[in-house]
Amino acid sequence: MNQKKIMKYGLFCTCAALTFTVFSPADVKAATEDTLRNKIKGASGYDIVKDYYADFDGDGAEEMFAVVENDDMGGGEQLWFANDSMSKCLYDDGNSLYCFTEEERICRVSDDQQIFIMEMGGYGSGSSSLCCHLQDGEVICRYASEGLTHVKGAEFTIHPSAFDNYVDSFGFGTGHTYKPYYIKWTGDAFTEYTAKKISLKKFKKYTGAKKYIRKIKKEGYTIDSILLRSNGIIHVNVHQDDEYDGTSYDNVNFELKGKSVKLIKIDPNVKGVVASSSHGGVYAASGF
Repeated sequence: MNQKKIMKYGLFCTCAALTFTVFSPADVKAATEDTLRNKIKGASGYDIVKDYYADFDGDGAEEMFAVVENDDMGGGEQLWFANDSMSKCLYDDGNSLYCFTEEERICRVSDDQQIFIMEMGGYGSGSSSLCCHLQDGEVICRYASEGLTHVKGAEFTIHPSAFDNYVDSFGFGTGHTYKPYYIKWTGDAFTEYTAKKISLKKFKKYTGAKKYIRKIKKEGYTIDSILLRSNGIIHVNVHQDDEYDGTSYDNVNFELKGKSVKLIKIDPNVKGVVASSSHGGVYAASGF
């Protein structure tokens, strides 16, 4: 056998003796997800109902939030967190976690940060919102009113419940409302867009305002107060008395664009300024 044939044979034997396994990025991700799932399942002792896997702090490593079912005497769900180095229970007070609703749970607020939000059952018809973020490798959770909803980027709304849609002749407030209040994520907390009262006289100076004031009055409503928020949203609180000595409370909402106001319609198919714009009830300066 000549030298060329020996070299060919030797090269073939060397290559044949080596075995290579190539993992795709999807395989690696799946393995990491499974590792975190198993870590939470092992630490909690319960099955995972729903998990949320992402890189929440932009460090290149994924973390996981997971809802697990606590079967001990109807204990409700628990919320757990896990990363490469630890796992811990974040929430366990016996109430339900609304993990099967369609609301966004993983919210990107900047190029390098995502936060996790979850609604929790409360007493009666109320609920509470939990917000979690990572800071210096630690998971930090805090309550954020009720009905926390991601709008876009760092913009969110909360929807605190109130019984302020109607006051009967005996002075009892009824009618459940969930009015949106606008808040913003600052990197480690939420801040609310502040509101200040403005006079009807000042409101009339905005282009288009007088037209809407006439329509509101024509629909049988009286203007009570006007709030201007720092993000340019204007709430006009109104009321209407009925034949039973009761009072209905509503609101008309506008967006301030330069020196003009634009009506914010909840449903463009509904006729009437108040009916198409109102969330029901009376807006306060703060939703928290």
